[in-house]
Amino acid sequence: MRFTTLPNSINKTVFLVSCGLSLFFLLSCSVSGIAKEKSSYYWYDGKQKKPLSLDRQRWIEFDTDKSRQPSASKEQLLEKKIGSAKVYRLSEGGQTKSIQSTRSIKKSADEDGTLFSEVFDSSGQMKALPGGIIVSFKKDWDEKAIAQWADKQNLVINKPLLRNINLWLINSPSGIETLNLANKITEQGEVNYATPNWWQPATPK
Repeated sequence: MRFTTLPNSINKTVFLVSCGLSLFFLLSCSVSGIAKEKSSYYWYDGKQKKPLSLDRQRWIEFDTDKSRQPSASKEQLLEKKIGSAKVYRLSEGGQTKSIQSTRSIKKSADEDGTLFSEVFDSSGQMKALPGGIIVSFKKDWDEKAIAQWADKQNLVINKPLLRNINLWLINSPSGIETLNLANKITEQGEVNYATPNWWQPATPK
């Protein structure tokens, strides 16, 4: 069997093309992954599905005890206060090393007795989840039917918001768990819709 040796110039060309194709493939996968990540969050505004972007550098705490003083490490990360909400921002060095993940931040918030939420962006509007889901029930559902539905879902009814249109508030934890639960309830199709009880900064008039 006879083998043909390619000239060095052709070998180099083949090598460069191969590297170029590999790099293109890796970049394509990275861009695809980023796009998928950004589009993986959404919520229902009534029956309309809307996209959300997760801000991975910020989180919000809603402190129910205003007399409580934050730890020194947290205070250094405080970006701003908006009413009862405290917006924290992770920096690249220093304090960031002591907070390794969102999970550890939430654990710290739970220990402090505060309500923790990730920060989202929806059409340029900052949003967070202090807890609670607003559910629109069908018009022919009475309170007994609503209570039976809640029991089946292992949920607790908080209070009616607008009885004339069967709009109620149900209890749910703060943070992303509420977003996932609200979406699940809507997509089950038993109720008209469920939407998170969003917090967002007041818009100046």
